[in-house]
Amino acid sequence: MDEYIRCLRAIVDARSKVFIVLDALDECTSGSDECEDRSLHKFLDVIFQLQVTGNVNLLATSRFIPDISKRFDAALVQEVRASSDDITSYVSTEVKLMGGKIKGDDELQAVIKKTILEAVDGMFLMARLYIQSLRACMMTKRKVKEALERFARQQFASDTNRTHRAYDEAVLRIDSQNKEYQITARHALLWITYAERPLTANELIHALAVEGGKPSFDEDNVAHIEDVVSVCAGLVALDDKSGIIRLVHYTAYEYFQGTRPDWFQKTHSDITSLCVTYLSYDIFTSVHGIRRPRILRITRIPWRVYTSKTD
Repeated sequence: MDEYIRCLRAIVDARSKVFIVLDALDECTSGSDECEDRSLHKFLDVIFQLQVTGNVNLLATSRFIPDISKRFDAALVQEVRASSDDITSYVSTEVKLMGGKIKGDDELQAVIKKTILEAVDGMFLMARLYIQSLRACMMTKRKVKEALERFARQQFASDTNRTHRAYDEAVLRIDSQNKEYQITARHALLWITYAERPLTANELIHALAVEGGKPSFDEDNVAHIEDVVSVCAGLVALDDKSGIIRLVHYTAYEYFQGTRPDWFQKTHSDITSLCVTYLSYDIFTSVHGIRRPRILRITRIPWRVYTSKTD
């Protein structure tokens, strides 16, 4: 961080006016890691000092976290929420695509849109999670109505409680699937949550295809990424541009790492075991014995890019 701070000071000193944007300060700290907290506050100290000594304009975004908010007591504050029009448009589009008892029932669709719009209170994430929840219960009208009643009851809970309850429901939907789908979803969420860096879709499906006790990697055991996403109950999202697959929101990382670490039985030992299994495959003997272009090795063995960084 000291190097970044020196660079920032040099940039500010070289210009008559500087605009600094600090996005998602809340993601710089978990609230439980003292080292991360100290680094964040040290960085903010430097930024505020630059404002005093130089012509620096600052824009910062964050969730409401008291420890961060009090650092901006003297600043102008604007709460940002998704517009009701945006949420209505999203929900309307998704509802029209639903089947089951929802399809063709204009009255029920109107109730769904009204209930979700009121329940999410400007949180686009909640609208997305509620839509995913409805997809799992649209076989009968009663199940749909029961889900809508749950959404309405959660309306007055805190944002954190609402998201965690929605994640709880998603986990229950995963656990209600057949055994094969459960295992795939759990392993996918394990890798996405605890990987050393963001994984591409190609790396993830190769990680999921690793089988213990096998001498070689079986390409026939590689799943389609669309199928993997579908069994994860709306908890993961694929970025089409970068090819990176992530949890649906950073609060989902907090949920699995903080609230529900018990859902993954042996997190690090499972990952380590799979890495060792993968690196022990016969193909690596020829890879290490013959010099090949790096791009070819990455193309043919995409997951090794990640496993080689876990030493």
